[in-house]
This record gives sequence, C-alpha cells and structure tokens, in this order.
Amino acid sequence: VENPHLDTTGWPVWFENEVVDVQVNGVISGVSSFGVSGTNAHSEVWGRCAHGPNAAWRHVRSPMEKLDQIKVTCPISMAPIDYLTGEPAPAQATVGTLGEKVRVRADVLRDELASYDVSSYVYSGSYRFRRQVLDDAVGLLEPGAVPCICGSWSGWQHMEELEPQEDGYYTCPIVLGETRCESFFLCLNKDTSLRLYPAVNNAPAHIWVEGPDDRGAGKRWIIDGRDEQIPAGTVYELRFWWGNVRKMVSWEKASASLAENALKFRHTYCVVGSWTSWKPLALSRCPDEEGAWELAFRLGTSGREEFQLLRDFDLQQAIYPARARAA
Repeated sequence: VENPHLDTTGWPVWFENEVVDVQVNGVISGVSSFGVSGTNAHSEVWGRCAHGPNAAWRHVRSPMEKLDQIKVTCPISMAPIDYLTGEPAPAQATVGTLGEKVRVRADVLRDELASYDVSSYVYSGSYRFRRQVLDDAVGLLEPGAVPCICGSWSGWQHMEELEPQEDGYYTCPIVLGETRCESFFLCLNKDTSLRLYPAVNNAPAHIWVEGPDDRGAGKRWIIDGRDEQIPAGTVYELRFWWGNVRKMVSWEKASASLAENALKFRHTYCVVGSWTSWKPLALSRCPDEEGAWELAFRLGTSGREEFQLLRDFDLQQAIYPARARAA
C-alpha cells in the first residue's frame, strides 16, 4: 500500500501497489534512509525472475551446473581451450565408465602471475603443478588414408600426396613462385570433403588445424616471403603431424635440391572488370615479350572501366593498385 503522506508530484517514477508483469527477468531495487541526526544509508538489492515466462534461465540451453566444460578460443593459436586451465579442449565430451559425461576439473597450475588465456601449446612458462603431461604422440590414420596437399603453386588443379617419414611426419617440398607468396590446404585421399584447414584464413604455422570435414572452404595456410624479402625460387619443406591430441602444420627452408621433386606448373592470368560484369576473362601471353600478358577490350558508353587481375582465376590471388580507381 502506498504511503498516503508521500508526495510524489512531479517525480519521474511510478509505484506498484499490486502484482504486475513488468516483462523483465531481473531488477535492481534501492532503498535510502535519512536519519534525523544526519546519518544516511542506502542499499541496493538485485533479484532475478525464477519462474514464469520471464525466468532468467528460460532461453539458456544448458544451466551452468549441467555443463561438463566451458571452452574459449586461444588468441594466438585460435585453438579451443578450457577457460580455467588453458589446456586443449577435446572435440568430444569426456565419458565415464558408465557412459555418463564427466565434468572437467582444473588440474594444472602455471607459474605465479602467469596467464591462462593462451593454450598450453603456446605457453612458454613452467608449471608448479600438473597432474598429467600432454600426450602428443603420433596418431594412427585410418588404413588407406593418405594426406594430400593442394596449393596455389599448381593453380589449385593438382593434389599431391605427402611423403611419410620415419619420425611420424608427412612432408612435401614447396617452391615460392614469382609472387613470393603461396597458399594451400590439406585433405585426405584427394577428397575435398575430408579437408584439413586452419581455424582462420591466411594462417601461419602455429594456427589450430581443423577437420577432416567439408567446412573448410576459403581457409588456407600461407607462406609469405614478401615482408622478409625472401626471393622467388626459395624452397620450403612442409611438415604435417597427425597427433593424438592435435594436428600440426609447419614449414621451414630446405635445400634447393628438393626443388627437383616439386611440381612444375605454368600459371595463367585473367581480368575481372566492369565490362565483363566482374566475371573472369583469360589473358593471352605476349608472343614478343617473355612474362607479359595482354588483352584487348572496348570501352563502354561511360568512357571508363574498372578492373583487377587474378592469378589462376583465384579471387584470393588478386592483383590490384594501392589506391581505388587508380590510373
């Protein structure tokens, strides 16, 4: 019941004197008390709706007490990790002896003041306590499964099988082309529906490997020698690891003799422009000048056209000016 002696004229508030639906799932209430002696007090109380259509947990798929693990993404490797320990999060929930889900318990203690926001695979410090060391032993591929690579150096037209090595790695030579930048993805048995790919596009070597599945379209690794002024023709050896916990892709400079085993391919170039409705149109090699390409076209009624160049019809290998609408 509202206090009849309370003057609320002009106050930008309204008071509830009966049960009403305020259509919110949480409220904050405040009470102020002003004493005669000058002592004042103020308290605030937060509450949430526990029942009915506005219940706070109504739209949450699983209450916190039913979750077996909370995962976050490592900002360095982009790998899924446990939010408390930084340990790699398994793709499947841990199952007990009776088939029930087992909640993940924190059993790792890093150096004092060390961050747990990054994956244990990129954490460089030591541990004060660790119940179990990460088992990253080589995993066994299914019988008949062969890892293959497809890259920009072959115009995305050839699948090459990786060579197994005695240390458990699979390897392949890669030669930087004239662009000094090559990108690639992996798959099993030359089947793109069994694609192995990084968690982000244009990924360096330390990025988490996803797959094999059919969700990796547009995601590739990139070997980029432009910033370090690495010359064209430099040979790299790609190394792929299929482990029990994770898969790894890395590369390092190798002997030039490995170039003999690299795939030989002649690249093509095309143009996408306003006069082609931005559809690719192949360029022709100049017969009188080595390494030059040409195309004849007619200006439209506007008297101007815009265009970009593509290598091997690949939108991720576009050649364009530093400024828009450059002459």
